[in-house]
Amino acid sequence: MSKNYQIKDLIGKSSATNQMRNVVYHFVRYMQEKELDDNEIRIRLKRMGKNIAKTMNPLFDFRSKSPENLIKQIYRTLLHSKVSISKKGHLYEVKDEGCALCKYHRKDISVSPGTIIPPMVAAILGQHGYKVIESSVLFAKSLGDNVCTHTYEILEDD
Repeated sequence: MSKNYQIKDLIGKSSATNQMRNVVYHFVRYMQEKELDDNEIRIRLKRMGKNIAKTMNPLFDFRSKSPENLIKQIYRTLLHSKVSISKKGHLYEVKDEGCALCKYHRKDISVSPGTIIPPMVAAILGQHGYKVIESSVLFAKSLGDNVCTHTYEILEDD
């Protein structure tokens, strides 16, 4: 008897991560072929990230008393990444050496597929009561950098 799989069943499977990475790479290439400018591609990827958060957050029991630990939990659970985080004031800088969406340098794209990640994480943080002012990709392995680095400006109650 066949089983109907749910999204949560696929999280944690390396094949699902590989397929997601490939789909996003192809989607970025497709948008470039359709002559969308880099800014429009980024806007669309960011929208996708926010939409993914709406789907994923209810499926998982994310709990943490600090933004830093919640960020680590999101990356570990959804992206299978162990990240390091440095904080300067309200700015959190997340370094991900094993970024699921930017595993390889691709010379034929000009926008990182990992552009989906910061708005997804920011939206989940927002659903947990944190006010994220801005999130962005600072460095991306897919664009030739040594490590993926994402930033989050988060206002916290003092």
